[in-house]
Amino acid sequence: MKNIAPVPFVVSFRWRTKAIPRYRLRMSMEFGWWEKDEAGRKYQILADIHGGNATWTRKQGHHQPWEPHPPSETDWERLLDEARRRVPRRLLSPKQFEVIERIREAAR
Repeated sequence: MKNIAPVPFVVSFRWRTKAIPRYRLRMSMEFGWWEKDEAGRKYQILADIHGGNATWTRKQGHHQPWEPHPPSETDWERLLDEARRRVPRRLLSPKQFEVIERIREAAR
């Protein structure tokens, strides 16, 4: 077999996965779910947590653009519930969950 020189910008996480938990490799956290409005139309809500900020967007229909979504109290509860479910499965660290709770308290 030939010795192939590694490409300098390609990083292999094969050797790191045991040393660095997977949740630390992710910079942002995304949470999404579907809701229905008063008229009964479905829309998708996406909450993106990055750098201590929460960005809420919504989209209705396949070819429609994402638009800003002002979060309600039920949206925040759903976000916290989704995040709470990810902590035991180690998809989210307790520290990341605390960041989400701090963002929630700041938004009140």
